Amino acid sequence: MVIENATAPFVGMGIESFAETIRPYFVKLSVMIGGLFGVYVILLLARVHYERKKVKLLNDIRYDLDRLNMHYGLRYSGSRPTLWRLFVRLVRRIFSRRRVTDIVEKTRKKNK
Repeated sequence: MVIENATAPFVGMGIESFAETIRPYFVKLSVMIGGLFGVYVILLLARVHYERKKVKLLNDIRYDLDRLNMHYGLRYSGSRPTLWRLFVRLVRRIFSRRRVTDIVEKTRKKNK
């Protein structure tokens, strides 16, 4: 019974002194990890901000190019052909080729 009473205070003192010895290192480690995490978050937010600015600038450039293309009668991003327009274009191309071949054949017959 005397041994049990004697060992209890020594066990508690050993763990507490060990915890007190390690505590400053844990504080420094948590500040370093928190600081690195904070820097990472700040850099991530800055990157998101500048990427959004870049996308806005690219959209403005595309708008300007679309307006210029509309002015000069060229295709622009809003005038992408639908399936119906592609079909009509294909039919026109087929008939225009037939017309050209018919004209070429007629001129050959006349020249003979």
